Amino acid sequence: MLVEIGEETDSSSSFRPICLLDEMGKMLERIVSHRINAHLSVAGPDIAEEQFGFRIGRSTIDGVDRVVTTAQAIIAQGGVAVSVDIVNAFNSLPWSKICEALVAH
Repeated sequence: MLVEIGEETDSSSSFRPICLLDEMGKMLERIVSHRINAHLSVAGPDIAEEQFGFRIGRSTIDGVDRVVTTAQAIIAQGGVAVSVDIVNAFNSLPWSKICEALVAH
């Protein structure tokens, strides 16, 4: 409880409550974040080594660099690099498949 500015401290109406929900939320967020990051830090059957997004120490720039380096190496050997842009690839995944994957892990 905090005292209202300019109010006497002898009455309960002079105080206003404070809420610590934001702090509790931040603490819970840190705990969950730590657990998720610990899980994502190890490549396993559910996370490919090539996964760059949402992993500590990796970025999308690292992923782009790997694609460019691989494409340049293939082209240097006489190969061809093909880029396919699938619109809304992630948005088109059925929720039933997402739920099945979550239950499996």
